[in-house]
Amino acid sequence: MDRFSLRRIAGGLDLSWEAQGEFAFPYESIQVQVHGMGIDQAWMDGEAIDVKENRVEVHNSLGLQGNRFVLLHLR
Repeated sequence: MDRFSLRRIAGGLDLSWEAQGEFAFPYESIQVQVHGMGIDQAWMDGEAIDVKENRVEVHNSLGLQGNRFVLLHLR
């Protein structure tokens, strides 16, 4: 089971991803589109990733561990 939690922080958002069980996430990437606030910076587990048009795409080539991230920080 995958559980996503979104938390508003000063100047941005934190999206955390918890996984239970041994099942691999079935998709090679996910996109996070933010509405209602502008973002121009993002970090996946501490590593900077690109933001385009208020959207980030997280995919295997970015170094996902088991096809998942722990924390996506958006500002």
